[in-house]
Amino acid sequence: MGRQLRRRVLIFIATSSCGGRTNVDVQSDATDGGNASSGVDAATGGRTNRNAVGGVAAMGGASTAGGGAAMGGASTAGGGAAMGGASAAGGGAAMGGTGSKYVIDLAVGADHSCALLSDGTVRCWGSNYSGQLGDSTTVTRSIPLEVPWLSGIVQVAAAASSSCARLSDGTAMCWGGNGSGELGDGTKVDRFFPVRVSQLSNVAQLTANCALLVDDSARCWGANFHGQVGDGTTNDQSSPVPVKGLSSVAQISSGISATSCAVLTNHTVQCWGSNYLGKLGDGTTDDRATPTTVIGLSDVHAVTTGLDCTCAVLREATAKCWGGNGAGQLGDGTTKDSRTPVAVFGLANTVQISIGGNGTSCALLDQGIVKCWGLHVLGETGAAAASGSLTPMTVTGLSGVRQIGLGFDHACALLVQGTVKCWGSNNLGQLGDGTTTSRSTPALVTDLP
Repeated sequence: MGRQLRRRVLIFIATSSCGGRTNVDVQSDATDGGNASSGVDAATGGRTNRNAVGGVAAMGGASTAGGGAAMGGASTAGGGAAMGGASAAGGGAAMGGTGSKYVIDLAVGADHSCALLSDGTVRCWGSNYSGQLGDSTTVTRSIPLEVPWLSGIVQVAAAASSSCARLSDGTAMCWGGNGSGELGDGTKVDRFFPVRVSQLSNVAQLTANCALLVDDSARCWGANFHGQVGDGTTNDQSSPVPVKGLSSVAQISSGISATSCAVLTNHTVQCWGSNYLGKLGDGTTDDRATPTTVIGLSDVHAVTTGLDCTCAVLREATAKCWGGNGAGQLGDGTTKDSRTPVAVFGLANTVQISIGGNGTSCALLDQGIVKCWGLHVLGETGAAAASGSLTPMTVTGLSGVRQIGLGFDHACALLVQGTVKCWGSNNLGQLGDGTTTSRSTPALVTDLP
């Protein structure tokens, strides 16, 4: 199935090696939030700051939970979202300079990426075959281009062939591929420019195909062949529908993986949709059209879904993953699949996890460095070695990182100063450096403030 999805990836990229992107603030006891999944309150299980970025990131899921909405906030560990804020985990000083624009949120799709700037505008680059760059064309771009008719944006999200944005008024807009209703506008017509997601308001966190609402409920839409919408059916939904039986949600993750997961306010996790290789974590490989509890997992801060696996960041700043492990993407030192969570070997001080579509997983640590494991093709681990690693290894030439996101075979990092670096495959301009030259070490994205 992995190779089958590879043929479709250019249609819907992954939720991060293991999944959806959402940045997590693991210093939750102090700040109760951070983006991860909308910020979970460590003491009460409640959510205190859904708008602060931080958390687990996934390919396409890319959705930095909460995405960069906390403007001028004081302390938002983990997500780089505190525009002009005082202190953010993973890097000391707040992002950006006085009086200048800078990047505050990052969404990575299969072969494209989008960046949210501090002035509320969005720029995208890379593959554009379905209009996922939102510039009213299908022309691939190797440098970032502003998405027209968008303003007041507080978070961005990306999937395989579509992109979305959460507005400050609690609504959402999406653009790109819409063959299964992925844009949520009530149609199945591709859109090369942003359109409003229908019947959706009071959004607190946005992923590529799901939304967490301020009342702690969730709605999903789009492709549903594995039950990933969570409405108890396998019928595609072109408009948002409630996830059946799901409440008290603190964070949600979805993306190209056909799997969706949510962290509840009691710090447990429920997942639904595709259970390929056991990535629902319920001890089986049976697909589920409604949420099922992940076995043996508690004290969770954020979850991210991926093409073949799923990962969770715990409140103690360690991580666990489950599902497919053929390339070592679970990080437990083996290549054995696991239908229940296993610990990522030697990983501590974890702020965020992101999973790529090709068997690579990466973690952002609170020191602002990045470690990756799994398959090493075209340099997605950012290391000089030509082979992969079954346990986390440090990405060279990268420091001061606030947020990460993985695509199918490339990765990007948002730095503390509000710039972005990418590495890996660049055949479609997904590194944003003005070339189509693949790179094994991080390169600065051009034309971003």
